[in-house]
Amino acid sequence: RLKKEALVDQLTRVGNRRFADMTLETRFHELETHKVPFGVALFDVDHFKKVNDVHGHNAGDRVLAMVSATIAGALRRLDAVARWGGEEFLVIAPSVDLRTLEHLAERCRILVQSAWLDLEGGGRLEVTMSGGVAMARAGDDAAALVGRADALLYKAKEAGRNRVFAD
Repeated sequence: RLKKEALVDQLTRVGNRRFADMTLETRFHELETHKVPFGVALFDVDHFKKVNDVHGHNAGDRVLAMVSATIAGALRRLDAVARWGGEEFLVIAPSVDLRTLEHLAERCRILVQSAWLDLEGGGRLEVTMSGGVAMARAGDDAAALVGRADALLYKAKEAGRNRVFAD
């Protein structure tokens, strides 16, 4: 129980940053020793500050829980998702090529776009997310890999949001 609590984000019920760091370390080891390719998709909920400002922090928390559950449900069994920070989520996908990783990220994006929360007092709240996708390369470390995904995420935001850009 203690180990689970140490590796799970309490709000979203997916892995936390420590879990992500440990998983990345494992995947880099597999890449170096067994040549098992892997990549990451970094997602950020679009206009999340506006959700909190307009609907309150409780609604924002519910959005984060919905987004994390939606992403987790879209992944393969061997993939991992973690809350990277704030409204960012990191998917770590082993045994993929770039095309497969792009499809996986796009599936996550579309499913989040299709999901909604019922608001107290009526109405529903829908959100989108943007993403950046990058494959690990020889000589990379976690900072370099996630940094490339982050740069692509910001390009997706600048291009209008609700899209995924790949390395």
